[in-house]
Formats: sequence, C-alpha cells, structure tokens
Amino acid sequence: MEKVVIESCASGSKVVFPIVRWMRAKDKLIIQNDSSLPQDDKHLNQRTQELEKKRKLYQLVEKIPGGPLQISELPSDEQFSHDYLVCTAIIYAGWRGH
Repeated sequence: MEKVVIESCASGSKVVFPIVRWMRAKDKLIIQNDSSLPQDDKHLNQRTQELEKKRKLYQLVEKIPGGPLQISELPSDEQFSHDYLVCTAIIYAGWRGH
C-alpha cells in the first residue's frame, strides 16, 4: 500500500496521504477524527513511541563548532532522487544559457 485516500461523505472531497514513508509494518496506528494538543492526546503512548523513533532517526550533531545543530544524516527516503537532481541541473543549465 502506498497511499490512503480519505473521502468526505458530505462533500465528496478527497485527501491523499502517502504512507510509505511514515507507516511501518506491524505498527498499530490509532487515527483520531480531529487534531489534539500533546497535553490532550488520548493516545500518549503512541505519540511517545513516534517521537522516540524520530529522535533516533534525526540524530543532532554540531558539525561547525559554535554553529547550529544539524541532523547527522538525512534519511534516504527524504533525499532528492537522482532523477530530480538531473532534471534540476538540466533546467538550471538551460536558464543560464548553457
């Protein structure tokens, strides 16, 4: 499964959520109909587990002494694809008149 499509019964409008990047096999996900503030979250354990996964995924390091913290390594599913980089380079070269 690559996406979830939610369709409103009232309006017929659709919202598409790509799930390949954030939904993992065997994870139990409880979805509420509404958003909530962290202090009002009815599923605090789920929120805590998601935050812990993100903390492990995005390890912060100081790459420049005295500079701002940065993530140590960008996850592969968030990096630009090779095709995107090539297309961008071609477009950029065309704009510069090369």
